[in-house]
Order: sequence, then structure tokens, then C-alpha cells
Amino acid sequence: MKLKYWHAIALIFCILWVAYYPALFAPLNTVDDLRMVNEQLARPVAGWIDIWFPNSVTYYRPLINGSFILDRFLWNLETPFLHFENILLHWVNTLLVFSLTRLVASKLALDAIKVPLVAALAFAVHPINTEAVIWVAGRADLLMTSFVLICLICTIRFLLTPHWLWLIAVFLSFALGCFAKETALFVLPGVLLFCFGLRQQGQTSGWPQWSVFGPALICLLGTVCYFSLRFYALRDRDLGLQHVTKTVTLSPETDVSLSVPSHVSWDLLWHKLETALTVAGFYARKLIQPMPLNFGIIDVPAGYFWVGCLVLLFGIILIRKQTLPGVFFLTAMSLGSVSLLVALGNISWTPIAERYMYAPVAMTVMGITLAGAISLQKSKSGFWPIAVRWCLPLLLLAGMSGALQRGFVWQDNLTLFSDTVAKSPDFTLAQNELAKVLWERGRKSEALEILKSLKVPDSQEASLNKVLVLIDEGRLEDAREFLLDKLQSKTSGGYRTSILQWLDKVLGLLKEHSDNPEQILNYDQERLLYLERLHNNTRDPFYLYRIGQVKMSLGDYVGARMSFAAAHDLLPNKSPYKLAAGRLAERLRLP
Repeated sequence: MKLKYWHAIALIFCILWVAYYPALFAPLNTVDDLRMVNEQLARPVAGWIDIWFPNSVTYYRPLINGSFILDRFLWNLETPFLHFENILLHWVNTLLVFSLTRLVASKLALDAIKVPLVAALAFAVHPINTEAVIWVAGRADLLMTSFVLICLICTIRFLLTPHWLWLIAVFLSFALGCFAKETALFVLPGVLLFCFGLRQQGQTSGWPQWSVFGPALICLLGTVCYFSLRFYALRDRDLGLQHVTKTVTLSPETDVSLSVPSHVSWDLLWHKLETALTVAGFYARKLIQPMPLNFGIIDVPAGYFWVGCLVLLFGIILIRKQTLPGVFFLTAMSLGSVSLLVALGNISWTPIAERYMYAPVAMTVMGITLAGAISLQKSKSGFWPIAVRWCLPLLLLAGMSGALQRGFVWQDNLTLFSDTVAKSPDFTLAQNELAKVLWERGRKSEALEILKSLKVPDSQEASLNKVLVLIDEGRLEDAREFLLDKLQSKTSGGYRTSILQWLDKVLGLLKEHSDNPEQILNYDQERLLYLERLHNNTRDPFYLYRIGQVKMSLGDYVGARMSFAAAHDLLPNKSPYKLAAGRLAERLRLP
């Protein structure tokens, strides 16, 4: 039976959803997911102005922020729906990989069904994609990749059948990709290379010179517009730009500027180059052989430096040849280069992450598939077609098995972080997350054993978990002094919020253990101060409820009634505190 178009689409659908079905039952990850959902649920109704022109220090990703706000209105950020959206985006991206490969394969006189099907299935079940798909916070990479693939499809469409509508589509998809995640900017070299590549193939002969590079010029215009809007929206609150500036100009360890012409600066420059090539070599290996998968990668063996050198040499050769499969490899390198900045600056939860390879994987599988199909077409031996026919199903089955197994690991945060610590035993932040999960499961002795052995830098929020150790040892005043000292230091908004939350808890425990009425009054007054600061920082109406409780304890019944009434009006209907706040406000109205 001849393989038809709808057969290919149906096969992609079945294999992908079977591979990622376990992800629907995964909980919210304690890294970023919980914080993001809680912030969204606590935030009052946000308008589009808040999305495009935020008032806080942040990355500029309005499309992602808008998608989560939409989730709140549609299904109140229910966890299975959040995972369903991510899997749905991955399915859409797989179909886009199929479409893009089919478009190029038809121009290279290759099979327009089998070749793109192989590329799509390889992308669908590639195990390295599991982190981006299953982690809710990985949606930025998924959505960005969607628009990057659309941008390349529209670019090739324009180069084959020039029409100004394709240029508009290129501009819009490029801009939307940037608004999802700034990594989309790095598709610009790929767009330019496709212009050269198709001209090299003779697909654009006889066209005016400007039209050949029209998509690249449009993307360049989109870059200017994007940065202009980003600068206007954030100004000095651009967290991404701050990280890039620090990475490019400073050493994370010594804060020595590379612009100073000194011996130390050249050593730092060489160290950065060596690190970049080592990480590049590691990622290149991960694209081909991704196992073992690890949520917290912090170390890369030095031997990958030579692999990185080979990758660089391979890129130079591809630039000289200018073949269409080669363009996909070069685009993968361009999109993956952003991950090197993250590794150099150590600006993320983990310096090396599999999710950063999501878009590069799409480009790589298309490049390998097209290059392999061309080689098979030219081969005169009957051995290779037979070998490929037998090996491909085995490789796809192995990939599907890896993705499925990883989905089961992500179904439990305890399993996930136990796996992460086992693979990265020196990663203190992963140990800290494991301790948090153990504490929540009631396994406090195991959690405390981990926390007592951790050596987390004071600059990291995870260091606050030392408070649990102090509480367990009964050193409540020491815990309070520790937190007050942290509060005086220069910290981020999220870090400061966590300090204030801990102070409220510690002061509550101090109040319970005190028999001195005057001291209890002081503790309540201090807690009121921190709760008011928490509400001002987060705008979470839950803190209005807590403020009302403390004011009642202080005897300020008028203030308590006003706080409870405000909490009742602002808390979401599903909040367990809404009804209680309303009842307390009503009770305090009585004389």
C-alpha cells in the first residue's frame, strides 16, 4: 500500500500522543512552575498593557505571559490543561517540521511523504525534547519554535513563489517568535542562509537581487522594531539584557572586565572560549545521543572541548558548501548558540539544560534526514536502503521508549529530583528541591539531613531553607536574626518576598512559644509590618486575609473588618479563604 499524506499525519499523531501521554499526569514542578501559577492566581485581573509594558524587572516575553493569563481565564491554570497545551504545541511543531521538510524535499526531488515523515517522527520522539514539553515553564521554547518554523516556511515560500504577502508572514512570525522568547532572534542567520542556499540551487535565477534577500531584510527590520519596543517597555528593567551584559563583559567568578587589556583579561577570555566550545561539544553529542537525560546538568567533561572544535570546523565547511541540508545544521548552531551565553553567565537554575536544544533538534533532524535521503538517492548499493529500512524503526522505538520513560519520571517531583541528585550529586539547588519535596511529604528527618549538609551561597534563595534547620533545633530567635540580616541585603523582588514569608512564619512560632503579653504584642506588630509589605509587593489578596487576622489579634477590629472585606472581594471564588473572609467581615460589623 502506498503511503499517503493522511497516513503520515495520523501516524505522527498516534506516536506522539502515546509517547507523551504520561506527562498529562505530572504535577507542577517546584522549580518555576509553582511560583508562576501562584503569582498568576494571586494577581488581580491584568490587562494587555500590563503584559506588554510590565513594571517589574523581567525578561520581555509578552506572548508567554499572555498565554498564562489566558490559561487563568479558560481553566484557572489547572495542571493537566497546562501539560495538555505543551503537548499540543509539540504536536503542532512536529507538523511544522513535517511541512518544512516536505517543502524542501520536493525541491530536491526527494520523496515528499516518507522523507518528511522520518524527520517529523524523529523530532516527535527525540528524548531530549521531554524537558521542554513536560516542564510547564518550558512553554517559551515550544512557542518560540512554532514561530521560528513558520518563519522559515514562509521564507522558502517567498523564495520559490515571490509575493509580498509571504514577506508580511515572515515579519509577523519572526516578531511573534521574539515576543515568545528572545532566542528567535537567532533564526535570522538561518533565513539569510536559506536565501543563499536556494540561490545556490538555482531556484531564484533571474530574480531581482533585492527579492532574493527580502526575508532576511524583513527579519532585520523586525529585529530593530523588537528591540525598540523592548527598550521602550522595560528601559532599565530588562533582566535579559542585564544578564547578557554581565556575561559578555564580566567574569561571573571575579567580576573582572574583559575590556581591560591585561593578562588576567586574556586568561578570562580564553576560559570563556574554552567553556563555550566544551558546552557546544556536549550539546552536539546530546542532539545525536541524548541519554542519560538530566534535569540539572552542571558539569561537562573537559574532553568535549575537542568535540566543540570539530563542530566549529563542521560549521565552517557547511558555510563554504551552502547546501540546503547544511543550512538546517547551521540554523541549529545559530539557535543553539544562545545556550552558550546561559552556560557562560550561569544565569539560569541550571547552566546547561536540555530544553535549550528544542529548536536546534528540529533543525538537526531535518538536516540529517535530508542529507541521508540525498545520499541514499545517489547510492548505487542495495545494502544501505535495506539497512535504513530496518534501523529507522528501531531508532524511533528507542526514542519513543526514552520519552515515555522520562514522562513517568516527571510524574512525581520526588522521583524527578531524586533522579537529578543521583546524576548530579554536587548540584546544591537540586538537593535543596529534593529536601523541599521530602519535607512536604512528611519525611522531615531526611529533608533536614540534606539541608544541614548543603552549602548554598547566601546570594541564592535556596539558602533560606537554613531556617528549617534552625526551627528544628529550636533556635527561633537565631532564625529571625538570620532572616532580618538577609532582608537588609540587596536581593531580587522574589527573593525578598520569600524572606518576608519566612519572617511571618518564624514570628508566628515565636508568638506561640512566648508567655510574655508585651512580647506577643511586639511580634504581632512586626508581623503586620511584613504582611503589609508582602501585599504591597505581590498584590496577593491572601495577605489581606492574614492582615485581618493579625489586626484582630491586636484588637483593631475596624481595620480587621476592612481587610477581611477587601480580601473577600478580591480572592478568587475557588479560594478556601474567600468564604471565611466574608464571614469574619460580616461578624465584625455587629456592635
